[in-house]
Amino acid sequence: MQVRYDSIMKQKHFNVCSTEINRRVGAYISLAMSWPAVVAGGSMLLPAAKQMPALLLSACILAIMSVIGALTLPFLRRSHLHTVYELGPKTLKRLVGADAKETIDLGKIKKIHVKYVSYGPIREISLVESNGRRHNLDGAEQFELLRDGLIQACPNAQVSTSREPINYDHVLFYPTLGAIGGAICLLILALGSSSAQFNRAVALVVSILVLSVSVHIAKTSPLSQQYGPAAKKSDWILAVSLAITAVIVGVFVMVTL
Repeated sequence: MQVRYDSIMKQKHFNVCSTEINRRVGAYISLAMSWPAVVAGGSMLLPAAKQMPALLLSACILAIMSVIGALTLPFLRRSHLHTVYELGPKTLKRLVGADAKETIDLGKIKKIHVKYVSYGPIREISLVESNGRRHNLDGAEQFELLRDGLIQACPNAQVSTSREPINYDHVLFYPTLGAIGGAICLLILALGSSSAQFNRAVALVVSILVLSVSVHIAKTSPLSQQYGPAAKKSDWILAVSLAITAVIVGVFVMVTL
């Protein structure tokens, strides 16, 4: 135990590895391409009157996914490639370059949750303060050592673990997920009416869903939770962009159909 403790004290800086960054970027691109591709390709199987709505839906999905990707992926690469977790006796700092973007008071941490991937390694560590504020750590090198250091630095925190039920890192997972999403879209179109009223209803549902995601992002600030306060601006830019996209899609379809 003493050897383990000494190792943690010597290893105070934990770099974020590029493997996790590349995995997330690749997963998003796979999902963003496969979903609209299945809708567009499958439109040929629909009656002629429903092919144009399917192509419009495919274009909308691609546009929305492109907006999200353009706003989040560059930030993900910039922040993660230069992020270092600095573990001290009482604080954990999230450093980006030489700047401390976030300082976490470990004395306020009441819960530590460690999530493992299905095949073994740690996916992320969540630190939860007594007021409910959450800090998510991911992609760190020597993650197990960081986990043990945090547990020792927060002796009064409740520690829990979970494991992902399936292998989300499999190369076919996100293309398959996108294909399922596309198949559901095609099924809805196939079972629906060919009338302009139905097309407007589909567009309205899509707009409402996108707007709901926008409100959720504005309320929960997921990027800030994952990457620290520096990502707060990105949360708002993403939320506003999705809201504008939802409005544009809704207005365009209502006017043209």
